[in-house]
Amino acid sequence: MKRAAIDVRVTNARERHRYEAHVAGGLAGVAAYTSGENLVTFTHTEVADGFEGKGVGSALVRAALDDARSQHCEVVAVCPFVKAYIGRHLVEYGDLLHRSGLAPSATEPGGLSAGQDGRRSSAERPPRASRPRRAASG
Repeated sequence: MKRAAIDVRVTNARERHRYEAHVAGGLAGVAAYTSGENLVTFTHTEVADGFEGKGVGSALVRAALDDARSQHCEVVAVCPFVKAYIGRHLVEYGDLLHRSGLAPSATEPGGLSAGQDGRRSSAERPPRASRPRRAASG
């Protein structure tokens, strides 16, 4: 079943060092970052409870990466959600990766080397019931 499209507007709130996703005028998610000369480091992504699983996080990260590209910046993905997103979209965004950041590899799912995509092995993960809501931090 295909999910209904949701209109997400993403802005760069530079003074707060984060991209913000807005849905129907309200804040639905944020992607925090630090920046330097031609480098953006994504440190944390969070989507509000009512918007999880509706594509808000993906729209947020996609817009942030597109903005980084338009500013001729490279990207370091410390945030596990951003790492995983880039891993699923290496063709579109792999060229943005700072060479000391993620290293694409065909050896692991998502095209990233083990330990670089922000995901823990099932042995390292807490049981599903004890996991926090879909907030990712680095």
